[in-house]
Amino acid sequence: MAVNNNNGVALHKLGEFYELLGKGVDENKIRAFAFYKEAAEKGNMNGKYKLGYYYERGFGTYADTKKA
Repeated sequence: MAVNNNNGVALHKLGEFYELLGKGVDENKIRAFAFYKEAAEKGNMNGKYKLGYYYERGFGTYADTKKA
């Protein structure tokens, strides 16, 4: 499985599922944040963007404009 191999794209997609109510998944901003953070740490640019957005807005974490 791609996520088990630390695939940044797969991690970002999982974040999207939790953010955007994917099939069989309830909305969960905290889990979405965790997947976006992990994707960003793996160098995924979309994950970095969403992580900054979540920090800016305080979704799934506390608002932190310095980290955003």
